[in-house]
Amino acid sequence: MLCGHGLRARQRWGPADAELTSRGEVRSLLQRRYRCRACGAVITVRPRGSASVAPLWLWGCTLMTDAAVQSRSSPSPPRGVSRPERWTTLRRWARAARDGSLWRCVRAEPHWTLRQCAERAALVIVALADVAIGPPERRAFAGVVHAH
Repeated sequence: MLCGHGLRARQRWGPADAELTSRGEVRSLLQRRYRCRACGAVITVRPRGSASVAPLWLWGCTLMTDAAVQSRSSPSPPRGVSRPERWTTLRRWARAARDGSLWRCVRAEPHWTLRQCAERAALVIVALADVAIGPPERRAFAGVVHAH
């Protein structure tokens, strides 16, 4: 009952390159919209967790500091008065990945550190992508499309 209903521009925050080596920037990303003929609802289709996979990769697999990950993920300067060196969003995403609420295909042991949970999540997502795409950091973006 879904039919095409045009495109919608959304902001995409993150590194400019797929290798995750550049500073974060804001770009425009077109997303497809669909309208249900039965109820009239309009939905936008995009991969679940597409904003969190690159920071989880950088924090969990390359062991970057919170500040370094945030500078690659956001063009905004770090915020926070009490602990500006700590980006709490990383921990929220790692907890969600550990619990299976970010992607059901990712599970981690309850006794693991949040950094270990981030590493597991990133590696599972990378494993879902075709190896022909290139290095793991590039495959993370492709793998999130197949994650559920």
